[in-house]
This record gives sequence, structure tokens and C-alpha cells, in this order.
Amino acid sequence: MEALTTGDYLIVSLANKLPVGRALREDRSLNPKKIITLPRDEESPRWVIEKDWQEGAYKISIRGGTAIELNGLLFAGLIPDLPNNTWKIESQPQHGKSTYTISLAGGNGYGKGWVVPDNVDEEGTQLAVRPLIVQPSYPPRYPPFELFEITRLGDDDY
Repeated sequence: MEALTTGDYLIVSLANKLPVGRALREDRSLNPKKIITLPRDEESPRWVIEKDWQEGAYKISIRGGTAIELNGLLFAGLIPDLPNNTWKIESQPQHGKSTYTISLAGGNGYGKGWVVPDNVDEEGTQLAVRPLIVQPSYPPRYPPFELFEITRLGDDDY
């Protein structure tokens, strides 16, 4: 299993090959910001993934906002220490290199993870946090809309 280390990454939906992130235009409030699918021709945003060694979970952030689940949707929370802000990132090599599921860590959201909703080909679609569908097989199989390609950025990528 390929565990991620703390660093900068790109996250792309496997379902539609669209990068995910925050919109370039947002209001200036401290309200949580939507995490959406972005246009292919837009530069993929840089995500910061931080490994929490004590809990075996990750904090995932983008442009200063930490990924959080709020009412079944995925947001970037701008206020520190909001609930539902730690994630399990699990390698799914049976689906391809650098392919992962991202699910809530801890007891509150067991089995709930990042999902690109039904209209997977549309840009600007907000990601949901829903129970993950897993095909009972070994190794387990996930539908593409629950899988993400996570690629580490090197020093040359800045």
C-alpha cells in the first residue's frame, strides 16, 4: 500500500479526469468554500496533505482552507479546528497507480468519503461526502466517481 507523506499534491477525479479544488472567484467571507470540479484547461490547484502520525489520518487543505464535511458536502473551512476535518487516504492500486479513496477519519463518518455526484462530466460540480459503495471482492472495487488520482508535486512544479 502506497501511503502518502506530508507535501504538496494535485487531486484529480478518476471519473472525469477533472481537477478538484476551490473556484478562482469566491466571496471574501469566512464562510466555508465549495470544493468543486474545475475546468480541464485551468491550472490544477495545489493541495497540501499533512500526515497526522498519532492518528494515522490526514489534514487536507487548499489555499488556506481545510477540507471539511458539512451537511453531506465537501468544503474548505477557513476557520481552524472545525469538526469533520481529518481524512483517511487509502491507496487503491487495483484501480491504477496513484489512485486513492478519501474518507472521513474517526467514528463520525465511518464509510463516508469524497464522491463526484451523478453529473460527473460537468465542471463546477460540488463534491459530496457520502457512504462509499464498495464491490464485495478482493481486492475491493470502487466506482470511478469515488476514486481520485493524487500526484505529489516535486520542487520543479512550483
